[in-house]
Amino acid sequence: MAVYDPKPAISKGACGVARPVLLRAFGEAKIKMAPVATVNCNLTAALAKWADQVVAPAARRHLGVGVVSVRNMASYACRRRNNSKKGRISEHAFANAMDIGTFNLANGDKVSVQKSWRAGGAKQAFLREVHKKSCGVFKTVLGPNSDRFHYSHFHLDLAKRRSTYCR
Repeated sequence: MAVYDPKPAISKGACGVARPVLLRAFGEAKIKMAPVATVNCNLTAALAKWADQVVAPAARRHLGVGVVSVRNMASYACRRRNNSKKGRISEHAFANAMDIGTFNLANGDKVSVQKSWRAGGAKQAFLREVHKKSCGVFKTVLGPNSDRFHYSHFHLDLAKRRSTYCR
């Protein structure tokens, strides 16, 4: 389940997506995307599955409360990986990737990937579980332990690859 608005096709050089949507909320709990994100339909479906099968259960288990919104740090952007001048085109360039930096909880608390990844306690346990189990939904999952470009967020994408790349 997702709440979204269709957008016109995007075509910009090597970048683009035929049927993008402006994602407002996703999953049974209708977790709000803030700010809204431009993504493709497959990523929208994967995010809904992720919310229901990964995020919501981990939040209940570790935090005792639901997630009401997430901070979108990046969705569609015509660029190369890691904003480099050389190299492969990013999955963000196809609206096939999301960067999530913060989980906002129903009790008003926040779980920041950057601040809580190494902090210990329930927030860290929540983030570690979400990171690990995200690998069952997405083809690429990058977090703070992957490289210097992902210290502050989870990168989630559906890149076409033979096996999951989870770091």
